[in-house]
Amino acid sequence: MKYDLIIKNGRVILDDDVKEVEVAVKDGKIAAIGNDLGEAEKVIDAEGQIVSPGIVDAHVHITEPGEVTVMSGKVTKQV
Repeated sequence: MKYDLIIKNGRVILDDDVKEVEVAVKDGKIAAIGNDLGEAEKVIDAEGQIVSPGIVDAHVHITEPGEVTVMSGKVTKQV
Protein backbone atom coordinates (compact mmCIF):
# COMPACT_ATOMS: atom_id res chain seq x y z
CA MET A 1 0.00 0.00 0.00
CA LYS A 2 1.20 3.53 -0.74
CA TYR A 3 0.51 5.88 2.15
CA ASP A 4 -0.07 9.63 2.09
CA LEU A 5 2.54 10.22 4.79
CA ILE A 6 5.17 8.27 6.68
CA ILE A 7 6.96 9.67 9.72
CA LYS A 8 10.34 7.95 10.14
CA ASN A 9 13.23 7.90 12.63
CA GLY A 10 11.30 9.40 15.54
CA ARG A 11 10.80 7.98 19.02
CA VAL A 12 7.16 6.86 18.94
CA ILE A 13 5.12 6.75 22.14
CA LEU A 14 3.17 3.47 22.22
CA ASP A 15 0.79 2.00 24.81
CA ASP A 16 3.53 0.33 26.82
CA ASP A 17 6.86 1.51 25.39
CA VAL A 18 8.73 4.10 23.36
CA LYS A 19 10.28 2.71 20.17
CA GLU A 20 11.90 4.00 17.01
CA VAL A 21 9.31 2.85 14.45
CA GLU A 22 7.48 4.41 11.51
CA VAL A 23 3.98 5.90 11.57
CA ALA A 24 1.98 5.79 8.32
CA VAL A 25 -1.04 7.96 7.53
CA LYS A 26 -3.68 7.32 4.85
CA ASP A 27 -6.74 9.51 4.24
CA GLY A 28 -6.02 11.55 7.39
CA LYS A 29 -5.92 8.54 9.73
CA ILE A 30 -3.12 6.48 11.24
CA ALA A 31 -2.99 3.41 9.02
CA ALA A 32 0.03 1.55 10.40
CA ILE A 33 2.80 1.67 12.99
CA GLY A 34 5.86 -0.52 12.46
CA ASN A 35 9.10 -0.96 10.55
CA ASP A 36 9.67 -0.68 6.80
CA LEU A 37 6.09 0.36 6.02
CA GLY A 38 6.80 1.09 2.37
CA GLU A 39 6.24 4.17 0.24
CA ALA A 40 4.42 7.45 0.82
CA GLU A 41 3.66 10.64 -1.07
CA LYS A 42 5.46 12.55 1.70
CA VAL A 43 8.06 11.38 4.21
CA ILE A 44 8.96 13.30 7.37
CA ASP A 45 12.30 12.60 9.05
CA ALA A 46 11.59 12.97 12.77
CA GLU A 47 15.12 12.10 13.93
CA GLY A 48 15.67 13.37 17.46
CA GLN A 49 11.94 14.09 17.90
CA ILE A 50 9.14 12.42 19.83
CA VAL A 51 6.12 11.24 17.82
CA SER A 52 2.87 10.81 19.74
CA PRO A 53 0.28 9.24 17.42
CA GLY A 54 -3.32 9.52 18.55
CA ILE A 55 -2.54 11.61 21.62
CA VAL A 56 -4.68 14.69 22.05
CA ASP A 57 -2.91 17.79 23.36
CA ALA A 58 -4.89 18.78 26.46
CA HIS A 59 -3.52 22.35 26.42
CA VAL A 60 -6.46 24.74 26.36
CA HIS A 61 -7.14 28.42 26.93
CA ILE A 62 -10.01 28.89 29.35
CA THR A 63 -10.92 32.32 28.05
CA GLU A 64 -10.77 34.01 24.70
CA PRO A 65 -8.45 36.97 24.17
CA GLY A 66 -10.01 40.25 25.27
CA GLU A 67 -12.25 38.77 27.96
CA VAL A 68 -11.86 39.72 31.60
CA THR A 69 -10.26 36.99 33.70
CA VAL A 70 -10.06 36.63 37.47
CA MET A 71 -6.77 35.04 38.52
CA SER A 72 -5.21 34.88 42.01
CA GLY A 73 -7.71 37.41 43.36
CA LYS A 74 -6.75 40.01 40.78
CA VAL A 75 -8.74 41.04 37.75
CA THR A 76 -6.70 41.07 34.58
CA LYS A 77 -7.58 41.79 30.99
CA GLN A 78 -6.12 39.63 28.26
CA VAL A 79 -5.25 41.41 25.05
